[in-house]
Amino acid sequence: MTSRLISAPSSLALLLYACLTPITMMSPLAQAQPSVSGSTLASLDSVVVTASRYEEPRSSASAVVDMIDREKIQASGATNIVEFLESVAGVSVNRLYGRLGVDASLDIGFFGEAGSQNVLVLIDGQRLNTADSSSLRFVQTPISSIERIEVRKANGGVLYGDRAQGGVVNIITRRGPAREIGLSVGSFGTRSADVYLGFDEGPWSGSISGLSAESDGDRDFSASEQTSGRAELQLRLPRGQLSIDTRIYREDAQLPSNLSEA
Repeated sequence: MTSRLISAPSSLALLLYACLTPITMMSPLAQAQPSVSGSTLASLDSVVVTASRYEEPRSSASAVVDMIDREKIQASGATNIVEFLESVAGVSVNRLYGRLGVDASLDIGFFGEAGSQNVLVLIDGQRLNTADSSSLRFVQTPISSIERIEVRKANGGVLYGDRAQGGVVNIITRRGPAREIGLSVGSFGTRSADVYLGFDEGPWSGSISGLSAESDGDRDFSASEQTSGRAELQLRLPRGQLSIDTRIYREDAQLPSNLSEA
């Protein structure tokens, strides 16, 4: 019977060799995933303006801003802004006259009855809220003319002032050449049509958009109607640009009658 002894120095050298030898293990899933360069990640980072009132990457914004692009708006199937905002997480919509959104109000941050007085709505950075605290007129901007919607779910009073304590909704309209016509039919005699036509030729660019919607309502004297139009013209200059934006709209809504016993 023979026995073999390993001296202490040899055992120590073997232990150090085992600790210092790199061990590389990679799962098949990790091997199959392609590497993503920094430039690719930068190209995927969208730009927002609602967080700090100037353009900046969304990843470096000082406030949480939900950015909904044109593709998501189209995929939602919504026929007006109010109907789409109802699907945005954290935004509560209070309707008064059916699906068209006549005299609808928004609430961000669950302010309850005071919610509509604490949400600022902008169209291309311009206030839609009125000084007399009347209802918002979302009909001014057809959904076909919207490029993206930015929702800031945090207090923006320092940046935007009055009405921004709950949050800010910034509706940004489309630019550039495009043609789009949308038709929709729903229950209770609801039907709508909206159109967008844009052009960009040399230093000139502009667009024309319109909306027409009607609904018979779910009971007597609950019909509503909306009509709006918008025309925009821009001239690019060597040191800036000159733009003209005109909007016209009309809303009619009946006061619903009482429910029958049936």
